[in-house]
Amino acid sequence: MSTTQVDRELDVLVAERVMGLDVYRHDGGDDLVFTEDRDWADAGEPLIDTGGNPRKVPRYSTDIAAAFQVVEAILKRFRRFEIHALPDCYAVQVEDGTDDINSYYVANVEAETAPLAICRAALAALGVELPVEQPLPDPPEVRRG
Repeated sequence: MSTTQVDRELDVLVAERVMGLDVYRHDGGDDLVFTEDRDWADAGEPLIDTGGNPRKVPRYSTDIAAAFQVVEAILKRFRRFEIHALPDCYAVQVEDGTDDINSYYVANVEAETAPLAICRAALAALGVELPVEQPLPDPPEVRRG
């Protein structure tokens, strides 16, 4: 499974579990589109953008603007969402509780990029199991004669 496939699987999990979107493949293709649970939208019908195209699932795990929509959604459910930029990674902690004394971490995640750390922490806070990244195969051996 490629990194892009894992990223899109993560995007779908975030869309469904954190953002509350209904995700499906448009016309059997690879484009992931979504609907929202709205009174004026029929179930299973994609929301249409201004160009008449179904709206695609945002790339939450690779786009920082989309990832901050995830932060805003999680802050509606939990007390605190902290993002730390470290020399070799980003660390995200999600905290719940009633106040500083009675609070506890529900997620503590590190990742290579801020959007990836945000998505993984949001899902972990909600108790969602993450897709497993498969290691890349070893390159074929080159025999020199």
